[in-house]
Amino acid sequence: MVLRESPFPNRLLSGLYSLGQHLLFPSYWAADCLLDLRETTAEQQQNRRQRCPLRALVTGPWLLLLLLLSMPVALLGLLLWLPLQAARRPFAYKHTMLPRHPQVWELPGKGKAFSFVSANVCLLPNGLAKFSNLGQIKQRLFQDAQAQRGDVVAFDVFCGDFNFDNCSSGDELEQTHDIFRQYQDPCRVGPRQDQPWAIGTLLNYLEIHEEAVSTPENMKRTLEQEEGRRTYLAGPILRDGRPDPSAAGSPWEGRRIDYILYREHPAPISLTTEVEKFSFITQLAGCSDHLAVGLRLLLNPAPQ
Repeated sequence: MVLRESPFPNRLLSGLYSLGQHLLFPSYWAADCLLDLRETTAEQQQNRRQRCPLRALVTGPWLLLLLLLSMPVALLGLLLWLPLQAARRPFAYKHTMLPRHPQVWELPGKGKAFSFVSANVCLLPNGLAKFSNLGQIKQRLFQDAQAQRGDVVAFDVFCGDFNFDNCSSGDELEQTHDIFRQYQDPCRVGPRQDQPWAIGTLLNYLEIHEEAVSTPENMKRTLEQEEGRRTYLAGPILRDGRPDPSAAGSPWEGRRIDYILYREHPAPISLTTEVEKFSFITQLAGCSDHLAVGLRLLLNPAPQ
């Protein structure tokens, strides 16, 4: 399934929608920039000697003034934009309800497989994404929030876009992070060394609409070849973000920045966790500059 070229069935509705977006843009941009003024941990460390961050002091009042002045125009745009949502064609995968509830898995018993997929399709504005990912770690801890008395925890999974890889000299510090002593990465052998079958998950964003990677089938065929990976996958980088020239002659891996890690837990019932399959998924071809990744874990009672 791919995205439609237009969310509306005719040009009139598309034009009205575009007009509404243009009217909303000034206030949207100002609000996004205001949210983006919130500092990350690294920025706080860099500016800890300053009583007031210079960037926020200089640009904050101007952005706030622009937001207030653009609100009347934004209100007109909102009144135009909201009714059009009723005519907008949705994009959604069909979810088929099971005719019956899945069977309860009782332990000890037969083995059971669990599948996980991680895909980078965040469409949030930069400021909102930055704001929602700061200072809310504890509130988002699923395990603490959902744990109940009597639960048997065999493993937990940690996944997402970590924004560093295992092949770039510029990511050397992150490659030895303590997370890799707590969790297992099926694609990783050690720092700066991945499994031979592992490939990068970050695409060259300038090439994502080329025919060779425009469909899931084309992308699969292209990335199965080293020359295709060298052309369409982002390469290793230095600390300052420039391409690493020393990687040009070596076998091409590409930047694998999307991870699915897992960690086994001691449980009252002896269980074994085994990686049954790890996948690099091309179904988002043309919709994202990241490859989705999948992990299938097989959980079995340990032999007595």
